[in-house]
Amino acid sequence: MVAVILVGRNPVSSFYLKVKEKKFKRFGIKIKKYLFEKSAPEEKIIRTVSRLNKNKKVKGIIIELPLPPSFSTSKIISFISPEKDVDGLLEKSEFQSPFILAIWQTLKTTGQNLKN
Repeated sequence: MVAVILVGRNPVSSFYLKVKEKKFKRFGIKIKKYLFEKSAPEEKIIRTVSRLNKNKKVKGIIIELPLPPSFSTSKIISFISPEKDVDGLLEKSEFQSPFILAIWQTLKTTGQNLKN
């Protein structure tokens, strides 16, 4: 199961969450959403991440970004265990960032050179 944390009601984040739900379902991956109001204390989010890290049924954790401005994104992300960081946001993540992989694949398929 993949746990997805969404804080607030950002329409873009909600849209991406729906897209991810469809993709996960297509591949038979269960998803559990953890929805918080933007007024939720940051410590509550951190406690949830810490609890999910210990849960053996949870194989991955996603924090939908951007978080509301009152939250420290880097602080919250730092609580994700590297082996559960499926977005590849941590330096020691066991996964590579999908964004970086997409850029790499684009460069390879187009034959573009990054020099100059």
